[in-house]
Amino acid sequence: MPKVSVVVAAYESERTIKKCIDSILNQTLSDIEIVVIDDGSKDNTLNILNDYKNKYSKIQVFSNNVNRGAGYTKNLGVSKCTGEYIGFVDSDDYLSEDYYKKMYDVIKKNNADIACVNIALVYPQFTQTSFLLENNTYVDFNQIKFNQKAEEIVLDGLIIAGHWSAASASNKLFKSELIKKYSFYEGACDDVPAVIPVIACANKIVYIPELFYNYVQSENSLERSLDYKNRIDVANSYALTLSKLAELKVSDEYAMLLFVQLCSYIETIRNIKDPSFSFKILMSICEIIKDLRFLQTDKNPYLKQLFITHTDYNSFYLVKFRRFLVDHDYASLEEFILRGEETKTMYNPLVSIIIPVYNGSNYMRDAIDSALYQTYNNIEVIVINDGSKDDGQTEKIALSYGDKIRYFRKENGGVASALNLGIEKMKGEYFSWLSHDDLYTNNKIENQIEILSKLEDKKTLVTGGYVVVNSSGEYLYDVDPLNNHMIEDLENTVYPLLRGAIHGCAILIHKSHFERVGIFNTNLPTTQDYDLFFRMLRGQKIHFHKGLHVKSRVHDQQDSRKLVNVHVEECNQLWINMMKELTYEEKCLIDGSEYSFYKNIYNFLKNVTLYEKAIIYSLSKFIETARDEMINNPKNTELLQDLLSCVGVTEKEYYVYRSEVTKTNNKKRIAFLSGALTELGGLTKVLLSVASMLSEHFDVFIINLFGEQLIGGYEYSDNIKILNYNTYVTTKDSENELAKRLKLYNIDLAVISHNCNEVFLRLYPVLRMYNIKTIAWNHEFYFLPHIKEELYKDIPSRTKYLEEADVAIWLNSFSANIYALLNSNAAILPNPVTISHLNENEMVEIEKRPKNLVAIGRFDDSQKGLEQLLYAFAEVLKEIPSTKLYIVGSYDLSQPTSTNRNLSYNKLIRNLDIPDTKIIFTGWIKDITPYLNSSCVHLAPSHHEGFGLVVTETAFYGLPSIIFEGSGMDDIVSDGESGFIVPMDDFSAMAEKAIELLKDDELLKNMSGNAKSICLYYEPNKIIAKWRKLINAILEMSDFELSQLLKDEFMYPVKNQESFIRQAIQEYDKFTSKIHFYSNIKPQNDNQNRDNTEIVYLATNNNIELYELEIARMQKSLSWKVTKPLRLFRLTLRSLKENGLKSTIKKIIVKIKNKL
Repeated sequence: MPKVSVVVAAYESERTIKKCIDSILNQTLSDIEIVVIDDGSKDNTLNILNDYKNKYSKIQVFSNNVNRGAGYTKNLGVSKCTGEYIGFVDSDDYLSEDYYKKMYDVIKKNNADIACVNIALVYPQFTQTSFLLENNTYVDFNQIKFNQKAEEIVLDGLIIAGHWSAASASNKLFKSELIKKYSFYEGACDDVPAVIPVIACANKIVYIPELFYNYVQSENSLERSLDYKNRIDVANSYALTLSKLAELKVSDEYAMLLFVQLCSYIETIRNIKDPSFSFKILMSICEIIKDLRFLQTDKNPYLKQLFITHTDYNSFYLVKFRRFLVDHDYASLEEFILRGEETKTMYNPLVSIIIPVYNGSNYMRDAIDSALYQTYNNIEVIVINDGSKDDGQTEKIALSYGDKIRYFRKENGGVASALNLGIEKMKGEYFSWLSHDDLYTNNKIENQIEILSKLEDKKTLVTGGYVVVNSSGEYLYDVDPLNNHMIEDLENTVYPLLRGAIHGCAILIHKSHFERVGIFNTNLPTTQDYDLFFRMLRGQKIHFHKGLHVKSRVHDQQDSRKLVNVHVEECNQLWINMMKELTYEEKCLIDGSEYSFYKNIYNFLKNVTLYEKAIIYSLSKFIETARDEMINNPKNTELLQDLLSCVGVTEKEYYVYRSEVTKTNNKKRIAFLSGALTELGGLTKVLLSVASMLSEHFDVFIINLFGEQLIGGYEYSDNIKILNYNTYVTTKDSENELAKRLKLYNIDLAVISHNCNEVFLRLYPVLRMYNIKTIAWNHEFYFLPHIKEELYKDIPSRTKYLEEADVAIWLNSFSANIYALLNSNAAILPNPVTISHLNENEMVEIEKRPKNLVAIGRFDDSQKGLEQLLYAFAEVLKEIPSTKLYIVGSYDLSQPTSTNRNLSYNKLIRNLDIPDTKIIFTGWIKDITPYLNSSCVHLAPSHHEGFGLVVTETAFYGLPSIIFEGSGMDDIVSDGESGFIVPMDDFSAMAEKAIELLKDDELLKNMSGNAKSICLYYEPNKIIAKWRKLINAILEMSDFELSQLLKDEFMYPVKNQESFIRQAIQEYDKFTSKIHFYSNIKPQNDNQNRDNTEIVYLATNNNIELYELEIARMQKSLSWKVTKPLRLFRLTLRSLKENGLKSTIKKIIVKIKNKL
């Protein structure tokens, strides 16, 4: 029997169900059974659930043929549960990972029937917590005190019933046999008839103050629905619950508390536009709930307390119809509802003017005076001091007004927190915000209340324009939305907000809107106003009036100016979130079509803001939606011009690639961004090979950034489309211009290979903003930028931008594991063998080949080890004079050797007495088969390779390779089986192994056969299958799922951990020595006093002896002597055994980045 069964009722939850299920799967309590019921969804919910079921044995999935409602679905779920305890999670909510572990432990510890927790209301921009013991009718009435810091508290069921979340099943864990006694109601408010009776008859209930259920807020809650049946169902649900409570013969207090909740619901009925409809609903409630005694305050002290403490207009409404209802005076009730407010002509609601202030002694007196001098009398002015630190000047001014204002002081938390406190303290029916540095005209409130008195819906938001003044109050300009926009546009949902036509201090807001959508988000220091107004305006009426009633002051001390970087980033996220949250229907309502919506947002943001991310997002969405429209309506020339103008593409360029832009294809589109593909080399060869094979499964493009076309080079598939953009490097804002074109071509994923070049690295964050997935295909050794001086400048960029890629592919385990110490997007994916199996017929058996050596590479690069190769060959030649060495690839013998700037390779060859007839330099050639068939052993003296493609190519021909340890080719060669691995730069060891192979025919034959088997692992079909899996995962999986896949299937440890640690230390040591040398830092005196406890710790705790040896070596090195001011990582000797390589490398990279 599982410890806990979790029931999830899902209906059309394709957007949220993954997050919900993943949060349950990730629970620290592992013994969980998950029962998910799909309630007849018409979207992709059931398919997603079946995928989970196939993957996880703990998940059961059931489905209703038609939509039956949450109550029916939960009842079905409960019937399938086998757990000791049962919990419930809504399909759009999610849990913290220790949610059920803590509940289960507490419920078992206390032998309780129910465990309950608090609720966190998760809004799009912020989270509002609701504690069970706060704003609790029962707790407040009885003035009960609790120790909120306790780990758990045993509670009376009436305390649970006194909170608004009483009926929710989701924030509770129930003993299985108890919850199974009661059924959920098959209608609206389905939880109430099951949960309230269970609470009432439970023997013990335990509460966990620190734990929260994450309740995601949507726009589809029952309270916002005008559906008649749903509203009547609420009454049915309450009536059924009252009946069950009566049967249980529990305290009448449960029914009393239930009626308090019912009154809160009844209050929402007055929001219905049609009064006759309101009356019908109330009459239905009267018929269903026959026993109305608990609506009488003398019988229900909790209700009496409600009316005593809430004396505002809404409660007046509630008191009136409660009296008619109790007296069965339905005629008067109908007249009251149909007539609305008793005295519309005397509409005089209290208005609360809230003034938040921080260090406001400069302007706040003007603001307060403008509030107090309003011609409308029924106001209160509330000043909230947000922890000012100005020697009490702000407080002194506020207190000077005495009882003319209400004054509150709080700890500093930002303007949003101050406004929220004002909302909490306000007594008025309407809220009006006044910044401490702004002013009202004296008739601001009166004019707005007069307008409201004439409107049927008193909850309509009312606003107007404003005047902008400088710090001295002098006029700068004014903003009157009615002069710049059509009235029908301004009153069209969120349109005014999206055109900058809303000023926070100009709006008059009915307090019910805070109950409807929440309050200001305290996590947004500078955009809390737009965030709240966006939530408020959706589906809500707004009325714009003539008149500029606010003077808005601009000065240097405003948060949006002081926190400019924070402000810009906040605004970026705010605008992107607003665009994401609006539905297709809402966008069309605002601008007529979805593409027009994005175009207009883009133009507005581009012209009046600096919000780059939001500008790019809107442009990206415009390109997507406009392209879709062009496919459906190719004759829309006006749209075409808009599209070309926004993207910056000429008509000529568009018509060259028009077929690709408007092509409809189910295949995903992959773009390889390339440099010059005309040059011969391993990168070009493998890129074209992989792209060609992938073109069988995807639409593959090569974006040629540095040339008009592919001339020469290697062959590639006819399926590949070549798009030329050869002005990339010379174009201003080149990465953005390229990203726009990729978006226009509907590219889903870009593969970038040049990751030591800032021109390419800057593409990653830009492509991410355009929602184009990226793969960083790293062909180089991880430390290459640390080795080559010309790449030093790109190290900070690579560190910064590679983490922006969705996946960073490395070709060998060393590079991948170094990179993975700091990043979670690493993958190991080696290159395929690029030699065709058709060449097997051309292969000469190893026994029939001459005893020669071959080396392949770009030997004009010092890192390729030409010097070590020549020394090794000279030793082989002494032992086997008949042998030859073929050197295939680029070379320049006039270059100086890597260790002696005064010695050229030509001179070295002469010094080593190597005859010209014994060493053959071929240069680059397309067909290397003749040289492979004329050789028996491959020497690979490269110091650093991203992969070592030549090792797999020569292995295909049966040539064992001899490589240096730590060269990046270690993954390919098995030492002593398919080749030899010798210490770095040890050319004598390389020569010794070559001689051994050339002299021992049996050894050569066996190793040749083993070398051929290397190719089986790197067969193109196997490698391309992994590419396909990775690409599909990037395009389809969530970030969490992708991260797990990379860890499980695309990462593996290095072969030799000690060698890995040692090499990492050495590479960083060499680099720090270099950057100090080039920074002209002189070595310190070796005898200079220094703290001997200051060591560099560069390893894990499993190899202590290795660390100490390596540390001793480093303390003798040049970098240790010269880098005291920049020591990579300082810790005491004790810390040596407490930290690890990951932490160390992270600090090293920060130091390097700062140094560069």
